[in-house]
Amino acid sequence: MKLATLRNMDTYGRIRIPHEIRSALQIQGETTFELYFDGDAIHLRKCSPYLSIQKQAMDFLDILSRILACDAMICDPDCIIASKGCCLQKDAHINDELSAYVKKGEDHIFSPSEVIYAVAAKKVPVAAIFHIVQENCAKPSMALVLFQRRNREYTPMDYGSAKLVAAMFGKKLPE
Repeated sequence: MKLATLRNMDTYGRIRIPHEIRSALQIQGETTFELYFDGDAIHLRKCSPYLSIQKQAMDFLDILSRILACDAMICDPDCIIASKGCCLQKDAHINDELSAYVKKGEDHIFSPSEVIYAVAAKKVPVAAIFHIVQENCAKPSMALVLFQRRNREYTPMDYGSAKLVAAMFGKKLPE
């Protein structure tokens, strides 16, 4: 859908986004946007509300990577917030299959016959997903994703460590 419209800016610098655009992009109050300009054009793009916590996410992934010698990422149902070792770019969109697991809100360890990928362009199989539950929030909105290792399988203790990292990260999130 393409929609062009003229809007006036008010004295506070605000511009109202038309209802049709808000509905199409599922924009609600408290939606995070990236705003930048190029020449005389202003670009506005809907972003993950968790991009502001990317540094903290990378710190947790660094710890996990050192403990388990694994590739991992933290994502929301739409995109990657941070990744370590798997060469996936932050803010890249995850595929629909993984998005469905994130939205479901349940931890899942994938069997060798269950092969899903985080993004369509990069064929790195997912080994497990652990949900990150923010304090005072009933439904998980992010997940820690472990990718399969080439040289060895994860142990139950490895999965337990990853689950603990996901829980600790959830406790550190701002309310």
